[in-house]
Amino acid sequence: MWSCESIVYDRNYPENSHIKLSLYVKAMNPRVIKVDPKPNFQLAITFDNGETGIYDCSGVLEFGVFKELKDENYFKKVTISSGTVSWPNEQDICPDTLYLDSKKTSSS
Repeated sequence: MWSCESIVYDRNYPENSHIKLSLYVKAMNPRVIKVDPKPNFQLAITFDNGETGIYDCSGVLEFGVFKELKDENYFKKVTISSGTVSWPNEQDICPDTLYLDSKKTSSS
């Protein structure tokens, strides 16, 4: 399993030839605090930084576990889990993807 978080490595080479490796974890994108399913497989999302946006799920409906979301009644069962959206059969979308690919309707 891999994370959506970005990791940047910074190597410093001191004169004594020992390698010092510093790990910096870049700040994560905002997480989901509210979701409302809309027509045409869209989600109205509120992020923890106050921004809101619309994420269009239609692009993932033909892939593997996401095919189940084509059932509109099932799609409407979306909930929030660990800062992202998820459905009863454990489909979820990376919270970074939701933030970066949503069409923002308001900013913080």
